[in-house]
Amino acid sequence: PMNGLIGAIEVLDTMEQSPDQPRVIGTIKNSAFSLLRIIDDILDTEKFNANQLDIESIKMELRPVIESAVILLQTMADKRNVRLALSIDPDVPTWILGDPGRLRQIVLNLLNNAIKYTGEDLIGRTGWVYVSVTKVSNANLVIQVQDEGIGISQALQKRLFEPFVQDETMSARRVSGTGLGLLISKQLVHQMGGTLS
Repeated sequence: PMNGLIGAIEVLDTMEQSPDQPRVIGTIKNSAFSLLRIIDDILDTEKFNANQLDIESIKMELRPVIESAVILLQTMADKRNVRLALSIDPDVPTWILGDPGRLRQIVLNLLNNAIKYTGEDLIGRTGWVYVSVTKVSNANLVIQVQDEGIGISQALQKRLFEPFVQDETMSARRVSGTGLGLLISKQLVHQMGGTLS
């Protein structure tokens, strides 16, 4: 049903519109994608709990996976007055074994949080989010997402990867989400033989 709804919105978006309709259609579209993300997060959590979350190990090109995640969230960053910077070390291999869809999901979750908490409405100025990919050994890569956001208290850092945990400070309440993205990302990284911290 959500895919049908999103498809209908896309069709509506291409039709002739009155001056007020683009704003309303944009709101509907953003709401539909937000709901789809929530549904996907809940389904992934349930699959993990039932040991049915599948991870592929196929030959994949790393750079396009990372770049596509950054490009996808560029509009969100622009709206929040956040600048994105991506650096991929030349020593990082072109091809790796992994799950491109799940890796993209992890990077999207991390970037989404970084952008949300670095928005100008929270920090009072243009913020930066830095994504870097480096090779640390023959078999290990590090994908790091750094931001200039409002930060995380020590108490919350200890619970950050628990389900439905979110920062409840006054400024953070303006940031929406399910509180499942980091939990899912950590579970996916663990299933891939890595760590998330």
